[in-house]
Amino acid sequence: MNTGAYEYKVAINASPNYYANTIKVNYVIEKAPPMIEIIAPTNTTYIGRGSTITPTISIDSAVSSYTTITYNGSTSAPWEAGIYEVYINCNPPADSTYLPVVKTLTYVISPKELEVRYDNEGTLVMEYSTTMSIRDLGPVAPSDASVVYTY
Repeated sequence: MNTGAYEYKVAINASPNYYANTIKVNYVIEKAPPMIEIIAPTNTTYIGRGSTITPTISIDSAVSSYTTITYNGSTSAPWEAGIYEVYINCNPPADSTYLPVVKTLTYVISPKELEVRYDNEGTLVMEYSTTMSIRDLGPVAPSDASVVYTY
């Protein structure tokens, strides 16, 4: 059934113990808010350039095509450390059985501590984690990182 108002007639047949009767029942099915659920943490740590990081959001499949997610106004998922205002905007058409809904959350990508050390060959290595180093990034170096030498 779709949303709207309905009228039902319930008829009770006569029996030796009861009189016959007909009653009308009005029934209204209202529009429902779609199921949009944030099912993952709303913060994480920076993992390197080019790797998008997003909270996991579950959206009812009936309205997913009417839903947009923006991060500080951009539809591109964030990958740099920072604080992002996430808007989940579901705007189904007027004839849908769902109500429009907007959910918001603050998503934080914390900076990763940059480890600077010499490797076994005497080469200066800057590592973001044990699995990714500045050498893995090729010619792209973090523009906001600086190296301070202390003797």
